[in-house]
Amino acid sequence: MPKIKQITLRVRHLKKMKEYYQNVLGMSTHNETENNVLLGTATDVLLQLKTSDTFTEPKEPVAGLYHVAYLLPERKDLASFIGHLIDTRAPVDGASDHGISEAMYLTDPEGNGIEVYADRPRDQWPMKDGHIDMFTEALDIADIIKLKTAFNRLPNGTSIGHVHHHSNDIKNHEDYYQKGLGMDLMLQYGMTASFMSYGGYHHHVGFNVWKGRGIKQPLKTDYGLDFVTIHFDEISEIKKIEDQLTSSGYLVVKRDNDLYTEDPSGHGWILTNS
Repeated sequence: MPKIKQITLRVRHLKKMKEYYQNVLGMSTHNETENNVLLGTATDVLLQLKTSDTFTEPKEPVAGLYHVAYLLPERKDLASFIGHLIDTRAPVDGASDHGISEAMYLTDPEGNGIEVYADRPRDQWPMKDGHIDMFTEALDIADIIKLKTAFNRLPNGTSIGHVHHHSNDIKNHEDYYQKGLGMDLMLQYGMTASFMSYGGYHHHVGFNVWKGRGIKQPLKTDYGLDFVTIHFDEISEIKKIEDQLTSSGYLVVKRDNDLYTEDPSGHGWILTNS
């Protein structure tokens, strides 16, 4: 099954952002230059932060990242992370039980949303009429915290479970992710949000119009989301998607052995086998 490998953000204050992800998320630094930092678990890069004098603040509401969701290996890892947030008094936006998962929500210093979550076993996911039936209820932190152990670093095995975007339309995004990227529609949240995935996962991508229908695409120099990298096991899978994207009239740009594409709101995706 394809897997989200990494997210890249354009940032204003590189040092401040690096320290946030190290101290609050518990990420390790893999590589650092004057304008670029790679962070993640001890074994895997999950996040690239890059800065430039050309990056600027959007002058109006634009599409972009709603949140990136880091998937922890087990519920006990979520318990340890929550304990770490309590111990360090880190600001938290919310805590939710979605039936399929249990999650904490935060915002980094430049306004990028973050979810840190643990999935419930797939056979426990709530279903309705053959579809996943996600909901939002208060998280039972008192029950989870019983599993807490000391938190040192973001544990190995953590991955990016999904990304969720502010978009300018629902229908044309459903078409792009189904006809272009070949994902399945897993859930529609009224007429304001949809969730798509590969392989029956609850969602690898979500998109909503909560910021406003018809909002503009971000500029390539706006602070915020640059692109998301998704890994495929076989090059043939990428070739199939390339053909689907091309035949449907979507943007396709080859970058060495990788493929770059954008959804109708300008959210960039790099498809890679490396």
